[in-house]
Amino acid sequence: MLKRSLLFALFLVSAGAHATSWDDVVDRAFDSMQDDLSENFAYTETQRNSDGVSIRRYDPRLAQELQWKLESVDGREPTSEEAEKFVQQKKKMQRNKPDDEGGDIEAIIAEGSLELINETDAHWLFSFKPSTDSEEEADFMRSVDGTLMIVKDGHYVSQLTMQNSKPIKPGKGVKIQEFRVTMTFAPLQADGPTVPRSVQTSIQGKAMLVIKINESEAVEYSDFDIVAE
Repeated sequence: MLKRSLLFALFLVSAGAHATSWDDVVDRAFDSMQDDLSENFAYTETQRNSDGVSIRRYDPRLAQELQWKLESVDGREPTSEEAEKFVQQKKKMQRNKPDDEGGDIEAIIAEGSLELINETDAHWLFSFKPSTDSEEEADFMRSVDGTLMIVKDGHYVSQLTMQNSKPIKPGKGVKIQEFRVTMTFAPLQADGPTVPRSVQTSIQGKAMLVIKINESEAVEYSDFDIVAE
């Protein structure tokens, strides 16, 4: 009996140490991440959705009213109306941004939910449950699972994905059959920092039984200039 108890105790210590080590692995990968670009980088944003393709440029070194610029729409120069509407939309988004919103993407992982599901010579792959801030978010995210890939060479997050495992019913008469968000990251150079490279979203479902919901969008980030350390 004593021997069995000692073996069980050793197992618990070993399991606890292993869990802590994975937390350390993830913390280290997130430490180099710059997922909030607004203060430290100028960059180009290319958006593709059902409305077409638009290319935008952001530069925090410019006066506030000039920081965002719509450079092209479907390969052509934007009209003055399109350019003005785009700038106003960006200003509205900035005004509505919560004061405490920043670059803490690690907070999306619910405490205690991280689990290693695969390891190769090149990467670690973890599963997790998304964290939520409200009961409304919790109802939506209850059916959503996440995965996190960390590249060993350079030790950075390369991909974060969230996808539903069963239909989501966010409100009366609305049923989401597919919800998927995939974010990719990569270092600007060998020693970092790590920045977002793309965000892809897809939502499919129905509203009031007959109205189809089919929204997809891809945003790519490129041409980075570091403007602050």
